[in-house]
Amino acid sequence: MGVELHSVTVWYPGAREPAVEGVSLRLEPGECVALTGPNGGGKTTILRVASGAIPRIVPARVEGVVRVDGLDPARAGLARLLQHLGQDPKTQVVGPTGLLEAAAAPLFAGMERGEVLRRALEALRSVGAEGLAHRSTANLSGGELERVAIAGVTSIGPRYLLLDEPTSMLDEDGRRAVERLVSSWRRRGGVLLATHDPGLAGSCDRSYIVRRRLEEGVYRERLEPPPRPSPTGGAAAVLEGVSFSYPGGRTVLRGASIRVDRGGLTVFTGPNGSGKTTLLLILAGLLKPQAGRVRVEERPALLPQDPLLVFSRATLREELGGRVPEWAGDVADRPVLSLSGGGLRLAALALVASSGRRLLLLDEPTSGLDPRNRARIARVLAGLAGEGYAVAAATHDPILVAAASRVYRLGGGRAWLEYSASSG
Repeated sequence: MGVELHSVTVWYPGAREPAVEGVSLRLEPGECVALTGPNGGGKTTILRVASGAIPRIVPARVEGVVRVDGLDPARAGLARLLQHLGQDPKTQVVGPTGLLEAAAAPLFAGMERGEVLRRALEALRSVGAEGLAHRSTANLSGGELERVAIAGVTSIGPRYLLLDEPTSMLDEDGRRAVERLVSSWRRRGGVLLATHDPGLAGSCDRSYIVRRRLEEGVYRERLEPPPRPSPTGGAAAVLEGVSFSYPGGRTVLRGASIRVDRGGLTVFTGPNGSGKTTLLLILAGLLKPQAGRVRVEERPALLPQDPLLVFSRATLREELGGRVPEWAGDVADRPVLSLSGGGLRLAALALVASSGRRLLLLDEPTSGLDPRNRARIARVLAGLAGEGYAVAAATHDPILVAAASRVYRLGGGRAWLEYSASSG
């Protein structure tokens, strides 16, 4: 019984070296096992192999033995036995509302209607998402969508959960809810998860660092944020008394006022659903507020939460030709679909920064990245601000918050200035 990988090596098509090599790992019932390590080390590959997504959905050559309670996940349908949550909830959520997403798996399994409803509501409640039951999934923030996606894989009650970065877009309340969920799941079966969250990894029974191979331990790396830039060029964008409500009447912003300066790095932080992404979309001109004044002095360029959305060609160099910034040279010629999370976000940032637009709007630009890549992105953003760009980012990342020249905290529809480099 359990989830077992024995001497597993995985080759992706066209790769010069294996993604993981000689990996042997066992998850016993009643255990939580954490996979930590740098971006591109192979954590996601291990979860895909264990779930059977490789090679059934993601093409790759697998050597070695993979078993879930004695069954081969690449050949058997294991939905009632095992559920896998990928890194990007947008690719996994299919239900039009939070409740219907959480109900989908038990409904497809043929459960009685009352049981389906009970399971769906309990799954939403377990991650603090009961308030999202009747919300459209199309209008959820990244963190809200992540909670709903977790409910979607737990509602059927599988024995084993495989979770890939389940807290990457969550606020503090969401992270604590996931820790409680993982702890409780030991009584049902087991949890194998990939994470950059040392607190979540520390709550597990065993942890491994993945750098193609496994070594015991928790990956930790403390890096200092870059010096905060000092705004010098005046306001690139100002919102005054802005209010915004989504269809259905949910009010996200009530009289919010913010300022984004040239030569500065401005961040918006706060709980999931507090309006961070909404502010960026208003600044980008993609949403129109119901009240308040919007003044944008520079043409904006938006980097959404999914960095793949900004690419139309296979590589960054094909997009930019000879205009690749020096700080992105190591990812310029690699296919964007083959890049790790850190490399992909860096390439997307280079593409947006090279657009000729001087107001950069970035939604969770360090989500799911290891500390080294988070610090690298923070240095790049501070450097762009130093070149006179106006940079604004929505984030939960303390490294990015510590690098900002102006910090706005959002909550309850309000936005208040928490820190400004000009006022100390």
